[in-house]
Amino acid sequence: MDSTNPFEFQLMMLQKGAEDLPQKINHLNDIQLRVKIALTALWSVVIGWSVSADSIGISFIGYCIILGFLYPDLLVLKSQRFYLEKLSDIYDFFNNKADLEVCFKTHTIPQGLVYPLVSNSFELGSGLRKKLDPYRYTFRLILHPTIFLPYSFLVICNLVASLSLS
Repeated sequence: MDSTNPFEFQLMMLQKGAEDLPQKINHLNDIQLRVKIALTALWSVVIGWSVSADSIGISFIGYCIILGFLYPDLLVLKSQRFYLEKLSDIYDFFNNKADLEVCFKTHTIPQGLVYPLVSNSFELGSGLRKKLDPYRYTFRLILHPTIFLPYSFLVICNLVASLSLS
């Protein structure tokens, strides 16, 4: 069995992370696109059904569909932002000559660059701030253009359809 020292192993994992993160980000882009396609298709069917049945009650199902698809879309966006931040940290490290020299002299890689591989974005402190920050973060995600624009457009269209049926 090949014996690799811990520094070489971390370098290998850092390199693998730098290669794999763009693929993960592209995969999340694909998932986000599929969520929006499914949302639009299902929402269109329900709104078409409510208009053809001339039923305002059915049109309210459209709001439920919008809310139901919002949560997975937010999860994908949160993961995507985490991977983008991680990739940015890796690129910053690779482009900082002084940090690279220190890394190879001391045989250490800055903590958190290779590990942890999970998001710790909600571990921000203690007390009330720790309880409120996830909600603020979620609100900021909702205002992100890839979430806000399509979902607000569908809500407005749903509202127009509901008002035209009443």
